[in-house]
Amino acid sequence: MIPYTGDYIEHIDDNINDFKYYTFTPRPLMQGDMYKMYDELSALLIEAHRNIGFLEGLIKYAPN
Repeated sequence: MIPYTGDYIEHIDDNINDFKYYTFTPRPLMQGDMYKMYDELSALLIEAHRNIGFLEGLIKYAPN
């Protein structure tokens, strides 16, 4: 597997017969001016995080 965003590393466990698993290591973000963290962006991210937490809390009590 050759992902664009990182690397998969294959691990084989010798203690368990034919047990194989993969871990994903993301590539580092580009250095430089990929993005800048402004006060407005920070406030929007905080609000989005809070709203996601609120929605996750509602899921516990909502019927299927």
